[in-house]
Amino acid sequence: MTRIAVLSDIHANYQALEAVLTDCEARAVDTYWYLGDIVVYGPQPNQCIERLRELLSSEPIRVRGNNDHIVIRRIKESETSSGALNLPDDSPRELAAERELYVLATDASTIWTTRQLTQDNRDWLIGLPNNAITPFGYADVLLVHASPCESVGEEGNYLHDTQDAEEAWLSLPDHKKLCFFGHTHHRTVFRRANTSRKYMVTERVDVKNEPLAMDDRVLLVNPGSVGQPRDGDATAAYAIYDTERRHIEFYRVAYPIGETIKALENMHEGLVEVIHEMKKKDNTIDMETAPQKVIETLSQRLREAQ
Repeated sequence: MTRIAVLSDIHANYQALEAVLTDCEARAVDTYWYLGDIVVYGPQPNQCIERLRELLSSEPIRVRGNNDHIVIRRIKESETSSGALNLPDDSPRELAAERELYVLATDASTIWTTRQLTQDNRDWLIGLPNNAITPFGYADVLLVHASPCESVGEEGNYLHDTQDAEEAWLSLPDHKKLCFFGHTHHRTVFRRANTSRKYMVTERVDVKNEPLAMDDRVLLVNPGSVGQPRDGDATAAYAIYDTERRHIEFYRVAYPIGETIKALENMHEGLVEVIHEMKKKDNTIDMETAPQKVIETLSQRLREAQ
């Protein structure tokens, strides 16, 4: 029997990750699959990457998320510009007058994260596959971050509803019976009816506390977010795929969210430096209030799980 923990969207929240791993150990998990986005939004990118590196050292089953990808791009830009902040010409920062505070928080967190990462952790992040993968020995399984249509999510693909799932089936190879995805930060299951039709074949399955039994119908499964849930429940989410019993278990785990928020508050000095650099590209940013607003926004997202 193999019990596989499926983790997604950790987002540099070390307290949430450790709580989930403790729960996994208690539930006799054998191995781990990671669906992307270990960085951005949270205050502990190095700790999370180092823990995941350790966890996946023998079986590196992992894919790249869109936030991983953005940080990788910034790493490569900084390496070609002597470490200076290098913002692309089409960056949304040039639309600062209209952007929401959350976009500012995302931008600042992304740049802060890039500057914090050690070289070893940068190298590990860069090594994440930017395509869908099939775990060795599981030919009928596909792992993506965003969607079978485009794994990383750089193009804005999300699987929010049955209409999105209808498009995803068309990109899923016929021999695949199970696809795990993340990106939306919502626990979700879509099931495809056994029919020759191409459209109107999707059922959204209620995710309950009891295991979800698998049959011959194809599934798209999102385990939820470890580090930044957005479904109104602030507890960390993950799933276990039990290959012998042929079912999927969904779990929520409480963690000391106050410790994560305290770590976010400790980012203040580094954010001041980042936002000072951002202001050179965008003079509408208020240096007096922006760093604290970024911290408050990220903290609020954790508390409210929105």
